Amino acid sequence: MFQHGISVRKGLENLVGNSSFSQFNGQHANGSISDADLTTSVELASQHDHTIVAIGEFNYTEKPGDIDDPALPEGQEKYVEELAATGTKTIVVLFGGRPRLFGSIPDHAAAIINGMLPCELGGQAVAEILYGDVYPSGKMPITYPKDPANIAIPYNHRVTTRCNLSFPAVTLDKTTIAGSGDTLAATVTVTNTGTRAGKETVMLFLIEPFRKISVPEMKLLKKFKKIDLQAGESVDVSFSLSAEDWGVYKPQISNGLNRIVEDSKYVVAVKPDTWCNVY
Repeated sequence: MFQHGISVRKGLENLVGNSSFSQFNGQHANGSISDADLTTSVELASQHDHTIVAIGEFNYTEKPGDIDDPALPEGQEKYVEELAATGTKTIVVLFGGRPRLFGSIPDHAAAIINGMLPCELGGQAVAEILYGDVYPSGKMPITYPKDPANIAIPYNHRVTTRCNLSFPAVTLDKTTIAGSGDTLAATVTVTNTGTRAGKETVMLFLIEPFRKISVPEMKLLKKFKKIDLQAGESVDVSFSLSAEDWGVYKPQISNGLNRIVEDSKYVVAVKPDTWCNVY
């Protein structure tokens, strides 16, 4: 969090006032906590129906922030376990600029919010999400590992990146592609199958199975739109693709920033979990 920004506590105060909840700085970011502070934390948790636990990392940058183990400090994991054991419904908010492994935390938490590195108003944003004033609608820009065993084998993201849960639940179907010449129009019907209104980010990917001038990417995010959906509502979302969208830069000195469009087969996908073996 920014030193002079809005903390989660301040964000909650702005929403409901400071008389509606209790707050305690129980644990250090390295996972250490005194017996007295742990006792106080457990007592407070046992007195409330819901407990929000903010965990994560120190402030860091570049080399000084390097780690050799993506697991969260063991103390943070045990802290969440101790609080959840009181019977309180535990909501965990993780702050940090990279994936950290949760270990057993999902077994004890009722919900987990990945706060990443929020801006000066990040605490306010988290508070509004916690109270349901705003539904999370962003897409995960990274692949989140479950364990450390194969993180660096190979060193790239998985093809299902951006597949995090969305609120509300949506379905995408009735995809159509029409057009001729250099321009194509892709349309997909997006339906809110949930019981609440919310936002959804609709994305369009291009997949090129083979390429002569370079190795093709797994899939490229080319277009996206964020839409509002009422419960049960269906909306047709359209994207326009031009020749520039199909083009790629030739990896050759003196070629300039000129896109080249190869005579090749392409796959247009609108679902983030579209695998690259669709061809």
